[in-house]
Amino acid sequence: MSPQHLLDAPNCAICIRMVRSTSNDRGVTRRWRWLLPVLVLSFALATIAKGPVRTGDRSPLARRGVGVPVSATVTRVPTATPSAARSLLTIEIATSTPPPSASTALHDAAIAHGAVGLSVADREQARERAELVYAALWEHFFIEDDRLFREAVPFADSDGNPYSYVWPLSQTLAASNQMALLPDADPLHLDHPLFVTGSMERYLDLNLEPPAYAAYLPSPLGDESDHFFDDNAWIGLEMLRVYDLTGNDLPFERARQIFDFIVSGWDFDESRPSPGGVFWVDSTWNMHRNTVSNAPSAKLGLLLAEREPDPDRRQYYLDWSKRMYDWVDASLMESGGLYWDHLDEDGTIDETIYTYNQGTMLGATLLLYDATGDERYLERAEEISLAVIARWDSNELLGQPIAFNAILFHNLLIMNDQRPNPAYLNLMLTYADQIWLGHRDPDTGLVTTGTPTPLLDQSGAARIYAMLAGYGS
Repeated sequence: MSPQHLLDAPNCAICIRMVRSTSNDRGVTRRWRWLLPVLVLSFALATIAKGPVRTGDRSPLARRGVGVPVSATVTRVPTATPSAARSLLTIEIATSTPPPSASTALHDAAIAHGAVGLSVADREQARERAELVYAALWEHFFIEDDRLFREAVPFADSDGNPYSYVWPLSQTLAASNQMALLPDADPLHLDHPLFVTGSMERYLDLNLEPPAYAAYLPSPLGDESDHFFDDNAWIGLEMLRVYDLTGNDLPFERARQIFDFIVSGWDFDESRPSPGGVFWVDSTWNMHRNTVSNAPSAKLGLLLAEREPDPDRRQYYLDWSKRMYDWVDASLMESGGLYWDHLDEDGTIDETIYTYNQGTMLGATLLLYDATGDERYLERAEEISLAVIARWDSNELLGQPIAFNAILFHNLLIMNDQRPNPAYLNLMLTYADQIWLGHRDPDTGLVTTGTPTPLLDQSGAARIYAMLAGYGS
């Protein structure tokens, strides 16, 4: 039986009812019902395909059924294992406009005073907020009988879909992972990453090779939908965190399959402007190549490489990640060192600058520094970070989706570990205060910058508060 059949089988609902019938204490019932997804995921693990086997310079991966050639330089056998210098990749880093001198002065002051962290009071306040926002997420968005989540509250989806799309659900998984990482986390929170992973499995399309997650639920709960490469990259990143948290092998295998699916979305048409790059969606109706389909994918590949025991597979991750990263750097970086959104098919650039694109390129740059030890990557990461704080103050961040900012903050915190700067944490704390005071309903606990409240906003806010609560503790 496939993972999809296991999760959709009627006996799953029967099992939940049986657990409920064993006790009149609803608290006990709610505690033990989280075991079901763990059992389901264990069964699913036994049926996983291990991904394509590569030979020579061809791959059986396909985009719309057409074989995709993979360069021999990408699939080569590595000549050496990681050395002490960690020099696994060829380094070619684009230069950008130097950051503003005021931001540089802030960095110099931070270095002079040592590491920059959060106070105990800051963390305690963020912890209290995280618990309240996260509790409201489960109270208002979780549909207990279906083991799925709503897209928005109150329900007002114009196309009639009662459940969340997979992109918001990926960020709910991000929030659950962050809550599980808190010191002395609620035992219930420790179960949530696997439970949300179980919900995510309902979106998996096993008819694709390799399997990938669809934008919405399949029949009978939904209709046929497209497979977005960026959606899958977000899922893969969080699956790796679930793997690290739980030791369950299923999320790791899913992340590996996702990366193979993303590679199948590389544009090999050399006649296009700025040839290369991963498409946004696996479809003929949209041929955009985006920062968001390449930068988080590069991050995913680099994180997979850190965990991959097979040297050939590890080199495959490193080479493709570098290829995706270099394409964004060469095709979508603006003069100030930040990144535009995407290229149209005719080469027209959408020059919108979103916070999550800066965050993922920052994170990928830091991972390339980890993989290579080359200081130029660390310098480039600081350029991106300083350009971010020069462009956005906390008020201007309110014009960006909360979840986008959560992704940026996640990577800024990693940057702060490398080169502390008080401006990074000040920006996050001020923004978190503004969201709490100006965009949260104290009666419901719902956080939003619009109406109705989307799951994406609630998940992003919970993630931000949980990140701050756990940082440096």
